[in-house]
Amino acid sequence: MRSFVLKVLIPVFILMLPGALYGQGPARINMGFYFPSINDIADRTDIEISLTFWTKELTEEVAVTESHAFLYDTVQTMRKAFDEGEIDMIIAPPLVIAKYFDRTMLADGFVGVREEGLNNSLLLLVNKDRIDTLKDLRGKRIILPVNDELAEVFLDTLTLKTFKKSFKNIFSVAQPKIKNNRIVLDLFFDKADAAIVYQGAFDVMAELNPQILTKLKILASYPVRAKNFSYFHKDYPLRELLTQKAMSYGEFPRAKQILAVYKTPVLDYCKVEELEMFDTLYAEYLELKKQVKGN
Repeated sequence: MRSFVLKVLIPVFILMLPGALYGQGPARINMGFYFPSINDIADRTDIEISLTFWTKELTEEVAVTESHAFLYDTVQTMRKAFDEGEIDMIIAPPLVIAKYFDRTMLADGFVGVREEGLNNSLLLLVNKDRIDTLKDLRGKRIILPVNDELAEVFLDTLTLKTFKKSFKNIFSVAQPKIKNNRIVLDLFFDKADAAIVYQGAFDVMAELNPQILTKLKILASYPVRAKNFSYFHKDYPLRELLTQKAMSYGEFPRAKQILAVYKTPVLDYCKVEELEMFDTLYAEYLELKKQVKGN
């Protein structure tokens, strides 16, 4: 649950700061979370309870007319709500945003990063004793995050380049799992030969068990700042002021307490232009699929 507060609820707190601080009257703050990208944090009930608790606690102290956090199971329903102005901010994986959201409707937001300048990259981890190069992956077992389109596109791009085939036709077993920490452990305990995980989870598990570094190695990686990006609706009136407030978040006493207790990620600007790298990856992926299909 602390992980959930760390990654999700702190931005909620920021967005619920009093409108009076900005010279504004009461304001609505509606946030949309893409649930498949956060369901590894806790189960749905715990997430909903946590969001409701924090929303109620914080809105009792601030002058807002509405303050809600909505969970969306599909990108289609989330996109519709955003387009129709029902939500003011979206929190979702960058590839999902790049593919399914109208870029002209987005405005810059902010993102929680592990540390300033430190990515939370996607990693292809392998057992050192069994796999040396990408060509050694044929017929092996792999675990990857469930409901993670970026992970699948990254892996497919690698196998399409190496084997001219989708990863689904290369591995003997491709097993999805919810929790990244569990994926690292399963790979370490020989329940798989390879795995796709995020850098943050790998670093945490390696710190807890340094033997992981002697047995596993990073075979390939894709740089990504965070698992989820946050963007405002372009018509949301408080977006610039709220972003400025977010950037100075650590200067406030209560914020310092939260940072100290929960080791909150650094909040940094998230430009709409950052989605372009995911456009490039996806275009490369589609071209590789086209070439393979044409052969």
